[in-house]
Amino acid sequence: MLLTTIFYVALLIGSSRAAVGIAIILTVLFSLIFLRNLKLKLLSISFLTLLTLPTFFLTSGVIERQLQLQSTNQTLNGRAEIWHTTIEAARLYPVFGIGIDNRALVSEDLIKKSVESRHENFNEAYYDFKFKHAHNFYLTNIAERGILGFMVTLSLILMWMQSLIESYGQAKLSSQSAYLWMGSMSAWLATFGIGFVNTTFHHEHGILACLFLGLHLSYLNTRRIKLKRKL
Repeated sequence: MLLTTIFYVALLIGSSRAAVGIAIILTVLFSLIFLRNLKLKLLSISFLTLLTLPTFFLTSGVIERQLQLQSTNQTLNGRAEIWHTTIEAARLYPVFGIGIDNRALVSEDLIKKSVESRHENFNEAYYDFKFKHAHNFYLTNIAERGILGFMVTLSLILMWMQSLIESYGQAKLSSQSAYLWMGSMSAWLATFGIGFVNTTFHHEHGILACLFLGLHLSYLNTRRIKLKRKL
């Protein structure tokens, strides 16, 4: 419980609303799925509630940030304008995309020409050119890799989900299988859940997510081989 408390306090200080939300979801999922004793389930969820509720009454980075953004009518923290820019960039080369990491090269002149080429008025306030990434995993993929590239990414997302669904029954066989399944599930949910509001699955985050996926798949493959040998 001490480690859990430290973990949540660190998330609250970090002021990432999406990260806090995903962490709460994962904790509830783990409690409901893997804790067999009803008392332990209730204890875990009660502990999470006691840990979370004080943040609404005490000073915390997440709550302060949310209230500040709401007071200025900026709940998305400027992401809407960033997304508009990325969507417009995706229009440039819809099939193959503008190229990996080229979202950072999208300029105001480029977007203005694209908008005006459709005989529409360019409204500078509608876009944001200060941020060099899309703050959205999915829009980044569509803009940089195009429709074809995004279909490949979507295949990865769905196949990863399929592996979790199909191996769910095995996850309860032992502590090791439970930890590996939950690790893979956490990586999937954090990557593609937070991905709606941030650019995930890159650099260290991508490596760590693939590590959890690889560990789980390796375990499943090893178990499959052992079962075949017994037959």
